[in-house]
Amino acid sequence: MGRARAALRDSESNYRELFDSNPQPAWVFDTKSLSYLAVNDATLAQYGYSREEFLAMTILDIRPPEDKPLLLSQLATLPEGTTNVGTWRHVRKDGTRLLVESRGRPLKYGNRAARLVLVTDVTEREGRLAEKRRLDDELEQHRHHLEELVTHRTAEL
Repeated sequence: MGRARAALRDSESNYRELFDSNPQPAWVFDTKSLSYLAVNDATLAQYGYSREEFLAMTILDIRPPEDKPLLLSQLATLPEGTTNVGTWRHVRKDGTRLLVESRGRPLKYGNRAARLVLVTDVTEREGRLAEKRRLDDELEQHRHHLEELVTHRTAEL
């Protein structure tokens, strides 16, 4: 019996180490209270809060005020047992905002219904895409202007 408990403790320790050292921000939250139950080291680095601060917060605390109603609505209508993917705005401790893609899946954490969430910061990628769209639009305007000039000059000739 002692060996089985030791093996279980080792296994739990290994899984905790895998969670904590994962380079991708991840957390577990209680689906009823929305409070954080666990956060990994990458989350602490990304958001600037200590583990103790996170564990005293809910998932609403890292959302801009204008996004909270949508999050609550989506959580209320999310079919039980489903995996979800979405893009959200989050706020770091210092007030800076970031855009993240999140993936969540249900799990039992102890005896609580919970969700495991992994997030990827896509702020820079989305910024580059927006800049590319802006440049494409500008190029299209120049192309259209050049076509007009050619048409006008051809008519003059």
